[in-house]
Amino acid sequence: MTLAEKAGQLNLLAAAWTGGAAISLNPAGAASSFDAQLKMVRRGELTGVFNGNGAEMARRMQTEAVRRSRLKIPLLFAADVIHGLRTVFPVPLAEAASFDPDLVRRTARAAALEASASGIDWTFAPMVDIARDARWGRGVEGAGEDVLLGRLIAAARVEGFQGSGIASPRRRRGLRQSISSRTAQARPGSTITVSTCRSVHSATSTSRRSRRRSRPARRP
Repeated sequence: MTLAEKAGQLNLLAAAWTGGAAISLNPAGAASSFDAQLKMVRRGELTGVFNGNGAEMARRMQTEAVRRSRLKIPLLFAADVIHGLRTVFPVPLAEAASFDPDLVRRTARAAALEASASGIDWTFAPMVDIARDARWGRGVEGAGEDVLLGRLIAAARVEGFQGSGIASPRRRRGLRQSISSRTAQARPGSTITVSTCRSVHSATSTSRRSRRRSRPARRP
């Protein structure tokens, strides 16, 4: 991997897919069009994009990455899925006011399914800061001032986004949908088996569990 390719793996830009205001978020001199971002992908100068996402954009960019770049490293697609995607739910602060972690988990699960179907791998939520200064504008993305409530709401939201486990039928569908867009040929209709999900894409978490189980017991 060249130095430029290593730097490219640290380069996350706003998606130019929709143009307009999103491009103004990028540094001066960065790609100003979707075609220019595709060229960056082919040269290994981009690790992914955020916002402005969609399944068609993800398919085209991922195809460039895994078919035409030298290293064929899959891209990451991120978005601000803070309180729903196509289905819009109350803002996080309002959801926390329900004092109902299960409700929060279910709305996060619905958002995760919609985001996965749009090609999104990564969302910038939940925001877990304890906001006690009303002058901070992002307090609406958290659960308010109480530490205990904030912890319960954050845990519920993470569980909703990630799912209950790989054995869940919905989780398997989501994994196949997400991983197939990042592997091999990245072509429409590509599939991946559950066994491959477990043996390859979940290998890291599996090895960690194995290491935990294999640790010798401490002497009293």
